[in-house]
Amino acid sequence: MSGAPPADAASATSVSWLGNAGPLLIGRSLVAVAGWTGTIVIARTLDQATFGKFTFVFGLLGMMTVVTDLGLGRVALRGVLQNAPEPTVFAGRYIALRSLLGLVGYAVAVGVTVLGGYPTDVVRATALAGLVVVVATISHAHEIVLQANLRMEIVAVTSLIGRLVQLALVVAVALRGGTLLWFVVPAVVGELVILALKVPPARRLLAIGYTVRPRGWRALLGEALPLSIGLALATLSYRIDVVMLSQLDDFVAVGLYEIAFKFADVVHFVSLSISAPVLTVLVTAWPDDLALLRATVLRTAAFLSLLGGGLVVVFTLFAGPLVELLYGSAFGPSAGAARLLMFGEVLSFYSVLGLTVLTAMDRHRRYSLVALAGLVANVLLNLVAIPRWSFDGAAAVTVATEALVLACLAVLVTRQPELGRPHLGFVVRLALVVGPPLLVGAGLAAVLPWPVAAAAVAIVYGLLTWATGLLTLSGIPELVRGAR
Repeated sequence: MSGAPPADAASATSVSWLGNAGPLLIGRSLVAVAGWTGTIVIARTLDQATFGKFTFVFGLLGMMTVVTDLGLGRVALRGVLQNAPEPTVFAGRYIALRSLLGLVGYAVAVGVTVLGGYPTDVVRATALAGLVVVVATISHAHEIVLQANLRMEIVAVTSLIGRLVQLALVVAVALRGGTLLWFVVPAVVGELVILALKVPPARRLLAIGYTVRPRGWRALLGEALPLSIGLALATLSYRIDVVMLSQLDDFVAVGLYEIAFKFADVVHFVSLSISAPVLTVLVTAWPDDLALLRATVLRTAAFLSLLGGGLVVVFTLFAGPLVELLYGSAFGPSAGAARLLMFGEVLSFYSVLGLTVLTAMDRHRRYSLVALAGLVANVLLNLVAIPRWSFDGAAAVTVATEALVLACLAVLVTRQPELGRPHLGFVVRLALVVGPPLLVGAGLAAVLPWPVAAAAVAIVYGLLTWATGLLTLSGIPELVRGAR
């Protein structure tokens, strides 16, 4: 966008989306830590092959959003806003449809393991863990009410409680020896807790009238179809590495890759947490308040740049010791893949933002072509890379795919005349704050213990973000003041 955003627009942006993204980011950060801790406990309890099976099961279930999501939440948001004609009826139809899709996703996941000839213990674990798909889909469907009312702190709190319950059960199972099947149970219980806590506040905000009306479903599915295809292809591209590794390599390689992937997956919540309140603001602003729309996009891009730059610095320098500290030396070979996957995840931050902008402006029709290009490139490159370089090859392919998708989305976004000329000053600032910490860290890591070097790098990075103005542009100081 051209020029700096107007002061009033920037202020409105901070109040609207930062006020909601802040609690959600903090909550999901804690959720990520809880989930990460659980993964560490499981990895240290199971042998590498069994851990590979465990991660394969949940990687497969993660792909089921192809069936259960369909992009419906993004296009359905308008139907539950306060100025919508019948928000209570619409919400009920939407939740009923998503619940049905959850059952379909469960059947597909179990069917893949049965028809794919996977070991019996993998099939059984999928049948039990697949209940997560059903429960989580119903839970996520209720989030649309909270999102429309900008009450995402409820999502953060309920998710945190559920994940803490799950972590406690994981520790209890580990203390009793733990098996593949028993380690699946905590995930199911955690989702049930989240659902039980999330539904009551959603119903207090909107008297949801649960109804099964296929006619209404057809209209909603028709509107969501272009985005549904794109998101389905993007999800396959994001998760298919695990399935291809299980077929072209072995479950040990799957486990090592998932350890590397876990770091990127943990921070994936950043773009997801921000995109929900940002979409609400952009939908409200479009097309009557273009100043607010442009200011929101700019500030969000700067916010993601500040976080992403820090992640790139840390993992470029310290991925190796981090992997060994958390998972043990047996998983040390995952460090290189962890660096690559984190860089790919940072690229995806901007892809999610681009898609959010296009969705709010109802200009997302071509996203399916972008996602298809990413998926085809991912599969073809993995067919060459995995047999030669195993999980490291899969990680490199992920980075290449994310770069391709981002480039295509950047072209689509910059072609929207309402957004004005791209304002890319924050990119220059990001380059200025990333380079020096990398040099400082590389020098210090050679002579100091890595935690000391990491602390020094963090201080240098923080000072540079303040000196270049990236910290202010991102809105974090306003977020902190608001929290006080």
